[in-house]
Parts: sequence; structure tokens; C-alpha cells
Amino acid sequence: MSVMMGALIFGIGMQLGGGCASGTRYTCCAGKARFLLRFTGCGCSRWLITWLWCKFGLWL
Repeated sequence: MSVMMGALIFGIGMQLGGGCASGTRYTCCAGKARFLLRFTGCGCSRWLITWLWCKFGLWL
């Protein structure tokens, strides 16, 4: 059940974001500046989750 929920959340995120992290990196490096904001947000969210995990032992 948890895998199906994770897959659903992942799919919704991919539709709203317009692609996965590796696709965003590829598009950003290809010169599309509008993807730079999404690439920055992806990095910030990864930093935040890592910080929360180390500080509080939380898994989000």
C-alpha cells in the first residue's frame, strides 16, 4: 500500500512539475532559464529534508 501511495504522489509531482529531477537538470543546462527556479527549489527541498532527518530523525 505504501508503494502505491508513493507512486501516486510521485506521479502527481511529475505532472505538476513537468518532469523529474534529471529531466529538469537536462532542460536547465540546455538553456531554458525557466527551469532554473524548479532546479533551485529541488535542491532546497533536498537540503531541508536532509537537515530535518539529521536534526530530528524525521522521515517526510
